[in-house]
Amino acid sequence: MAHSSVLASISHAVMDGAGEQMALVVHSGDMAARARREVLSMTESGAALVIPVYTLDQFAAAILRRAGGRPRSRPIGELEREIVIGRLLKGWAGSGQLAALGHSADRPGVARAFAGAILDMKQVAATPDQVEQALTGGSAPTGVHADFLAVWRDYEAFLEGHGLADGEDLYIDAASALIAQGGQALGDLGRVWFDQFFDVTPAEGALISAVARFVPATCVGLACTQCDDAGSVIERARRLVEPATVEVSVRGGSLKPELSIITAPGPAAEAREVAREVKRLIVEEGRKPWEICVSSADSAEFIPALLEAFEEFGVACAAPRKRLLSSSMLVLDCVALADAAASRHRGFDLARLLASPYIGRGPACAGQVARAIGVKGLELTSGRWKVRLQGVDGCDDALTLADTLAEAWSGDFGKSGGLADRVREFRALLAAVGAPESIMAADNRDWAIESWAAWRAFNSLLDEIARSVDGEDGSGRDDGDEHGDGHRDDGGDWAEFARILGSAIRRRSFPLERPDPAGVKVVGPARSAEGEWPVLFLSGMAEGTFPRRMRRPWVFKEDDLERLAHSGVGVTLPGEYAAMERFIFSSAVGAASSKLYITYPSSAADGSSVRRSFFVDELLNSMDIAPEDERRMTKSVSPREVFPRRLDMAASPRELGLCALALAQTHGQAGQLMPQVREWAKQRPDMWEAASWWQDRSVQATGPGFSVFSGAISAPDLLDSLEMKMLRGTAWSAGHFDDYLRCPFAFFCSRVLELGAVGEAPEEPTPLTRGGVLHNILRRFFEAYLGSRLVPSGIDDYHSEMASIAQEELDKVDIEAISMSAPAWEAYRSSIVAQAIQTLDAQVELASKTDGFWSPAHLEWSFGLALRPEASPSSVRDYLVLCGDDQGGCLGGDLGDGTPDTQGRRGSTMGGLRVCGRVDRIDVGLDGALAIYDYKSGRSANLPSFTDIKEADEVQLGVYVLAVERLLASAPQLVAGAWYYSLRDNRMGSGVWREEYHDRFAAERRRGGKLSSEKWSEYVGRVQASALDVAGKAAAGVFHIAPRKLSSCAWCDYRRVCQVYMLDLEALSQSGDDDRDVCTGGDGRG
Repeated sequence: MAHSSVLASISHAVMDGAGEQMALVVHSGDMAARARREVLSMTESGAALVIPVYTLDQFAAAILRRAGGRPRSRPIGELEREIVIGRLLKGWAGSGQLAALGHSADRPGVARAFAGAILDMKQVAATPDQVEQALTGGSAPTGVHADFLAVWRDYEAFLEGHGLADGEDLYIDAASALIAQGGQALGDLGRVWFDQFFDVTPAEGALISAVARFVPATCVGLACTQCDDAGSVIERARRLVEPATVEVSVRGGSLKPELSIITAPGPAAEAREVAREVKRLIVEEGRKPWEICVSSADSAEFIPALLEAFEEFGVACAAPRKRLLSSSMLVLDCVALADAAASRHRGFDLARLLASPYIGRGPACAGQVARAIGVKGLELTSGRWKVRLQGVDGCDDALTLADTLAEAWSGDFGKSGGLADRVREFRALLAAVGAPESIMAADNRDWAIESWAAWRAFNSLLDEIARSVDGEDGSGRDDGDEHGDGHRDDGGDWAEFARILGSAIRRRSFPLERPDPAGVKVVGPARSAEGEWPVLFLSGMAEGTFPRRMRRPWVFKEDDLERLAHSGVGVTLPGEYAAMERFIFSSAVGAASSKLYITYPSSAADGSSVRRSFFVDELLNSMDIAPEDERRMTKSVSPREVFPRRLDMAASPRELGLCALALAQTHGQAGQLMPQVREWAKQRPDMWEAASWWQDRSVQATGPGFSVFSGAISAPDLLDSLEMKMLRGTAWSAGHFDDYLRCPFAFFCSRVLELGAVGEAPEEPTPLTRGGVLHNILRRFFEAYLGSRLVPSGIDDYHSEMASIAQEELDKVDIEAISMSAPAWEAYRSSIVAQAIQTLDAQVELASKTDGFWSPAHLEWSFGLALRPEASPSSVRDYLVLCGDDQGGCLGGDLGDGTPDTQGRRGSTMGGLRVCGRVDRIDVGLDGALAIYDYKSGRSANLPSFTDIKEADEVQLGVYVLAVERLLASAPQLVAGAWYYSLRDNRMGSGVWREEYHDRFAAERRRGGKLSSEKWSEYVGRVQASALDVAGKAAAGVFHIAPRKLSSCAWCDYRRVCQVYMLDLEALSQSGDDDRDVCTGGDGRG
């Protein structure tokens, strides 16, 4: 809010009819609206014809109009800017006039880099002539500088010719017009306040300075917080606005806000904790949502997760949730249609379009056509498609779509015009296939709302592309007319249009709901520093996130920036940037009047460790906060506490349901818990409906001794059978433990009931088949290098060997069991060979990083299994036997003829639990230490996390460690580490390793699985205890319907017979939540 003295002066002038003699200019529309309301409240009548309060944009536009000019018609969009600069670059390259870039000017990213550099220069009010003089000292520019300046000048001419503004052109134009008219545009103004500015940019400074030349009583009010870097920021502002005077109001007096600190594992968990605390402030402390501001520089991970949490928790927010256009199936299908149009003469995949419910008839129809013609992924022209489909049963819909496309592409389609014509043709093409009317037919109500939002944003994107002017480039020719006959080549503009569209949807988002102006504010650090907030959260305070890394324009080197700065061009140098970041942080801290929360993630999304920002440490030191006081005010959320385990922590109906499920496991029956839930819900009206729903469900049971919530079997005869099966029947494999830990009910279905998933014959090799082939290829390759170390000099020979082995293994695959055409199978073979070679390259690189410390020693090493021909010679038939009477386990032989322990308690593993398994690869180090690798065909992001492995929530690697240490040789072996290896990403994923071997594994910044010797012993003990606990629970009939990750339920083979999956969907539907939030993503396991 502007100073009260300034507002009083404005109100007196308004009442005296002298409102036109002064002006108050503020930075934003919100500030202007509040100032106008305050001025009206000070007037006697409460009304006024003229209130001289303006935003900076309004003030600049008024000056331009009074000076006889007019503001440029509209600002140019980000995408439009890149398109125009790309066209200019292409024209200069085509005429051979680029000094450095040449024909690489049209490479991806060059136009965006030039656009970013031009915008950076315009934001500091620089001109091409100023930059050229600073860089060359009067000489002719050379290299990339010459290319950049030439394109920039053409771009400025383009903007001027089309009446477009870019960056802060409005302020520069107003300042120039004011000076040219001798200040006449200011009229009778005798006093101007530019108030409540947090910082002043060079372009803003140019306008303020021009006003001050003609209105001596021009004052700039800076609102800042006292800090070490405030002086340099204030001095910079004084230089920019001379001869205006600068008045500084320092925020943050003697009253210090109450400080709290929150840290959580990862940005998503941090966001949920912030949202939970915000809801507590609203519900329990009576805070109004608009009094709360959440500020974060992490717009990629934290803010989307925060907005999702606000939606789930029912917190009103002034910022809408957004999703990328590329996440909308409707938009992806539209882009696929554009790609098909661009390649219509080369061939396109009709089945891809047919599978779309918006363009075609859906996946089932596309699958039917693929089976009918016996091929998948075929690309033909529309004419050849019609020939191929005619007379084939079940292909009528595909033939109709081919006819529709052929008719739409006939005539002058794509033969003349530019991008605006491509947009017009594309919209006609969409109409021909039934979009957007097909949205309501294809989607249910909830999906249709989201699809319509995506459709509107997609149409705005098309409008922006259409506005970009074609045919005007640096060469002065229309580059599409390559033959000189007045017609463009087919692929030219349509290929460019499809490329632009595909790139833009990955950067443009669409809102999922309308923002609530009275909701919680979610802004960046600089915006939060401009206002005053009763409650402020400064989130994402981690190194690399805040302070942010300085982005240097690609076309300038650091010494170029120094020359520009020393020549008076207002670029920011690294030291000044760091000072500004510290100033922003200090000002944001001062913007909190009552409560200040500092939050940061303790780890990254991939589990790697993260250090908190040193700004936090500086703040704590400046406030003289002792370590014990910091611990008292800090809430540290562990990975196990991301979802609440206490009723009073539940912030949404979904969390109430998850909490009830977790507590029901402890109580045995959910019915015993429900009175407690209902009593608590009386204090939370927002939870009453959900609590009532759980009360109704708690009395439903499927039979004696089995509750849909407890998942416990109590019938004695069944328990006797289970004990025999689980403890004295077939041995456990290492992977079975993890199956149970992920979901006891899914384990019950697969291992106890032995239910198999019903599915159709695969149309392509499954990931399991692909993984098996890669396993065999790698095993055969490394068999030739047992005891040897891979060296970079032998890479060519390695490649030849690997390719030969891969071809031989692929020849063994039975492709008759897979519905693939010969061309598709050949393409698939090539991808397998390429992946095998990429894995080899990654192994050679790892060997180079570790100085050849490791060499393969044992391949397909098994224990407790029948020996196969390909098994390692060192494999053993002995089981790993885990004993429940101590923590050490016991080594035993084949216990197949052992007698059951009839004296033991039910579920006891006192007699020893037999475990078998097969380890993909074991390497030996130069010091004799061993490294275990388990190949996984999926992506590293879907592997168990470091925390899950370390805490024995996933025990497969730990069981391998125990087996190798006890069974590989008569003398104990030192296992240095155990890793999952992602064949998809060609890299080591998660794992555990001894800290003294950290560098030997080239683990670099990964810290999540590093263990000291003491921690290693504790880890091995946890693995054994966890495995024994799993076997004991399974033998005791404990199969809780409690998946560790609900996100995996969507891909579980048993989800249609799972009460938790079905009831959770229904609960969320009844409580108003989006059931799609329950099961998205996951690792594909139930």
